[in-house]
Amino acid sequence: NKILPNAGLSYAFTESLSSYFSYGRNYGLSVALYPFFISQKAEFYKKGITLENLWSQQELEIADNFDLGVRYITDKLYVVPTVYYARHQNKSATYYDPSLNVTYPASIFDADAYGFELEAGVMPLKNLSFYASFSYNRFYFSEDINDQAGAVIPVKGNQVPDAPEFLAKGIASYRIAGFTFSPAIRYFSSRYGDILQQQKVDDAVTFDFDVTYSMVLPSLLIKKLDISLAFNNIFNTEYVSLINTSDYTTLGTTYQTGAPFTMYASASVTF
Repeated sequence: NKILPNAGLSYAFTESLSSYFSYGRNYGLSVALYPFFISQKAEFYKKGITLENLWSQQELEIADNFDLGVRYITDKLYVVPTVYYARHQNKSATYYDPSLNVTYPASIFDADAYGFELEAGVMPLKNLSFYASFSYNRFYFSEDINDQAGAVIPVKGNQVPDAPEFLAKGIASYRIAGFTFSPAIRYFSSRYGDILQQQKVDDAVTFDFDVTYSMVLPSLLIKKLDISLAFNNIFNTEYVSLINTSDYTTLGTTYQTGAPFTMYASASVTF
């Protein structure tokens, strides 16, 4: 049983400028233990370890989150910077225990996170707008752990798997004669697929482009019809999109490649 409090406070300095502070506690629990145990039960049994032994050691992951931000919003401009800190207790992660010769998830890690996020948008002209976002995220293990034999596994200071430190995105939108042209650029920094940082995934930049034509057809009772043509990953960049750090089929980390250059059309109707 855990108490999960949430609280927030905001203050408006002017009609356009306000600030806020919030605190919240969340929880999580990994349920991936069973398939790891079954696929390696012979090794566990050699050490006299049962599934019940492992499950009784599981703890709820608890995260205490603190956010402090400012909002400046007008008709033509908005800027929203935020700083945050989070403390994770009993964080679950999959690791290899050399004393048992097995890989399995355990909620034995503590981790801290702090960072900065910035969202901004501007409309310099009636038919032209820009949007950008940037984030810095330092999410790291705050102490070393021990394997079942008591030996130290040095993870203190390592970034948590699948957690890039930097993310950025920029989008422009230009509207003319019913058409909207929207180029976009996205960036994410390098990250790791394991707790010891032996499996590094490179950073990547992708470019997208979207064209949408909008019309109104009152004779057909259509308030708005949008027809879009999207071009994703225009330069066919090779990158890793998804990292699965708890893949029991391989007892390790698996990686999913990002989609190559893709073009697709879509339509939406509002009656």
